[in-house]
Amino acid sequence: MDARAAALEAQLRQLVSALDRLVAARRDLVPAPATFWAGASREAYDRALVSLDGELGSVIDAVALAQRSTVLAIAGELRHV
Repeated sequence: MDARAAALEAQLRQLVSALDRLVAARRDLVPAPATFWAGASREAYDRALVSLDGELGSVIDAVALAQRSTVLAIAGELRHV
């Protein structure tokens, strides 16, 4: 395996680890909608949860795309060996 393929393998390991941590963070940080608040407070809380979940989802999607792209790059490198 050449240096470029080795670097891509290292990058893939880091992306897998980052994705695992992000998915765990999303699970831990985004609770179910609150049932103990009412009115404007509950609406604000629920909107904040939806926003947080959306932001984390976007980051997870971006890292997952980087992971898939890295897998494709590794496959391309291995075809050239």
